[in-house]
Amino acid sequence: MNVFVTDSDGRQVLAIIRSLGEKGITISAGDYKRFAIGFFSKYCTKKVVYPSPVKEPYWFKRWLLKYIAQNKFDVLMPISNPVLLSVSRSLADFARYTRVPIPPFATVRKALDKALTFSIAKLIPHPVTFLPKKYSDIFKIAKKATYPVVIKPRLSSGSRGIKYANNAAELVYYFRAVAERYGFPLVQEYIPGNEIYGVYTLLNKDAKVRAFFVHKRIRQFPLMGGPSTYRVSVSNKLLVELGTKLLKEIGWYGVAMVEFKIDLRDNKPKLMEVNPRFCGSLSLAIKAGVDFPYLLYKMAVEGDVRPIYRYKIGVKSRFLLWGDVFHFMASQEKLKLLPEFLKFYEKNLSYDIWNVKDSLPAFVRLFKA
Repeated sequence: MNVFVTDSDGRQVLAIIRSLGEKGITISAGDYKRFAIGFFSKYCTKKVVYPSPVKEPYWFKRWLLKYIAQNKFDVLMPISNPVLLSVSRSLADFARYTRVPIPPFATVRKALDKALTFSIAKLIPHPVTFLPKKYSDIFKIAKKATYPVVIKPRLSSGSRGIKYANNAAELVYYFRAVAERYGFPLVQEYIPGNEIYGVYTLLNKDAKVRAFFVHKRIRQFPLMGGPSTYRVSVSNKLLVELGTKLLKEIGWYGVAMVEFKIDLRDNKPKLMEVNPRFCGSLSLAIKAGVDFPYLLYKMAVEGDVRPIYRYKIGVKSRFLLWGDVFHFMASQEKLKLLPEFLKFYEKNLSYDIWNVKDSLPAFVRLFKA
């Protein structure tokens, strides 16, 4: 039983390495960074440094295919968006040597490209969305839009490239800036509110739900919108239904997380984005009883798994180094936040990186900072 996992500097990959390693599965980990935190987990058997999938996509794919062909892995788990796109484009080639529990490129593209995602999500509540096709379109949109608006790159993760415009002039300026770096972005109405949820889902090849998990975001960084730094497991059947419906319309297979935000104006959930991969909050789902990495591994090897529809409610996890620290530093209400920030020990609280049984990755993270 052995697995190769990419992008080992990510918190989610550290969670994958720990999850599978604890079950006796041999883990080989790769990243383009020499000091990826996953390399220093006691469960990481072998570590390899590969070409950057962003700066050297051709050489990365060539290297990865050759490495997989020369080694006998039961499963390949591509994690980041660039790696996911690269592997899905050549899925048939990789499938000759190992199992890869992801859908074909066309499906991956639907989930990663926000313009395609929101075009598919017609029956899912979502922000008013504009899809400019040429520069002149932005002037028409600037007249129609209700401000503030959000400018989002079609292909990005986290808060990368996202800009907020409070008027037409700002919209035109930020649109050009984002377009020059990321290509034509989409423009959406800003959804007011701070109540944000993530819905993890595992679907088999027949589009049947095999596991789900919902968390509520407590804190995030950047403050205006970014990855969660502190979150809690909750139950929300409506969000599970909406998230599952969207993933089925996309034709998804494997693990994905759909993000929703509760709109203060009508108290209804609005679709924010789809993350067709493991995300930084993965350790919370595992701690609450939904071990997505192991379920995905078993699905890849055995074809399917028994459904898991229950998990612990009220379990919390925290990205302290450095997400929650940055949240605190950026907060305008530090004195009010301080008592909550200093609660380092709580019942049912765990940390994304720190683990008393596998502590070295946390010290490496601290050293790198």
